Amino acid sequence: MGERASSNFASGRSDLRLPSLCLHKETIRIICFGWRSCWSKAMAASRHPVEELDPDVLACLSGVTDPEIGLSIVDLGLIYRARNGPQGLDVALTLTSPACPLGELIADNVRAQLACRFPAAPDIAVALVWDPAWTPDRISGQSRERLGLLAKVAL
Repeated sequence: MGERASSNFASGRSDLRLPSLCLHKETIRIICFGWRSCWSKAMAASRHPVEELDPDVLACLSGVTDPEIGLSIVDLGLIYRARNGPQGLDVALTLTSPACPLGELIADNVRAQLACRFPAAPDIAVALVWDPAWTPDRISGQSRERLGLLAKVAL
């Protein structure tokens, strides 16, 4: 788990355990090659997981709206995975907040929309995920404009 501390600094305890570190290759790059550029790349990758996004599944899900915001869950960037394979459909989505009370309603709407569009699918798996956390930078440009998140530039 961790190394025992050899010092009794502040607490006077010699049994204090320090956390062990699990170094990932991105962490090593941060240490060795300059923390700023590597850190921003690692953070961008964690905010925007690279998953398979089937265009037909996304087109289907663009008809599902977030009831509180009134925009498509696809345009809001809530879809992290959308696969259509031999085993069926597999969708991972998040919400704008883990405290959102409408999570199950949105997931049910996703299942219903997929069942209508893909009636021959052997299985429809829809998972609510929280990692990485959703951020507003996942919203599409057009939806950002509709929400007033983009500053309009006067020519």
